[in-house]
Amino acid sequence: MTDNHDLAQRLQRLEAYVAARPPHGDAPSTNSDLADWHMRSVVLDRIARLTMELQQRGNVALDAVDTLEMRLLLNDYAASTTHLRAVTRIAGQGIATASSHLQNVRAVIERQLQREEKDGRSSVVT
Repeated sequence: MTDNHDLAQRLQRLEAYVAARPPHGDAPSTNSDLADWHMRSVVLDRIARLTMELQQRGNVALDAVDTLEMRLLLNDYAASTTHLRAVTRIAGQGIATASSHLQNVRAVIERQLQREEKDGRSSVVT
């Protein structure tokens, strides 16, 4: 059985974990800033601390604080997954854009090479 002093201490630690989440403000407009914003929104430190709190309890009977820690941990996992998916989506868009630009550059280079090749042949003929 958990005593009230232990419950109070655990609740204080839990409150500190929740309060320690840095505010990250509104989402920026550029993709690189948006990806950075999403990465800062992932609360790895808090996930690690909540996991540690639960692991330290071992096989004792669950109490209200354990339940609250598990709920926060699940919420943090879900939110982090959403943020990481957004970063992945932004990275994919960046790769697609870069690929498109590279294809355009390749086409320009190939046209230039063809022109030079044609000009080289026509100057030899004349």
